[in-house]
Amino acid sequence: MAKKKKGGLVIVIVAVVVLAIGGAGAMAAMGKLPFLAKKGTTPPSTYGEGKEPPKGDLATKKPEEKVAGKEEEKPKKAPPVAVAPAPDVEKGAKKLASVWNNMEVAQLARVAKEYPEDGLPLVVSRMDPEKASELLAALDPKFAAKLSGELYKLGARPDKVE
Repeated sequence: MAKKKKGGLVIVIVAVVVLAIGGAGAMAAMGKLPFLAKKGTTPPSTYGEGKEPPKGDLATKKPEEKVAGKEEEKPKKAPPVAVAPAPDVEKGAKKLASVWNNMEVAQLARVAKEYPEDGLPLVVSRMDPEKASELLAALDPKFAAKLSGELYKLGARPDKVE
């Protein structure tokens, strides 16, 4: 039994030595072990360090010929980007006017005074004519005059609202 153990151990040792020498030789051939490489040669660079740039102008190089049966890959199209729809100012003005029609005039005058001046004429033009005239009467005279001028430009009159 001692001979079997001794013979098996010898086989394992020989296999390890053979694999180590073979691996070292392969790595030396690839230039990975500089101390085993031929004298006067440098190992190849892994990441392009030390390589010479291509000679000649890149624009003068001929394009590679297409291999038969191999189609050129087309660049992938970017997925469509969802574009938010533009707000419907007219629809918004009508909805806000319907809310303002149900408010008390004093409270509505305070809201109208703080509302942005560029959108106020459109909203007031969509209100009920009676409520719009009550609002104009409750506002500061200078502000009411300015708002009336803007309503006139819109073509809205208290007796004829679209």
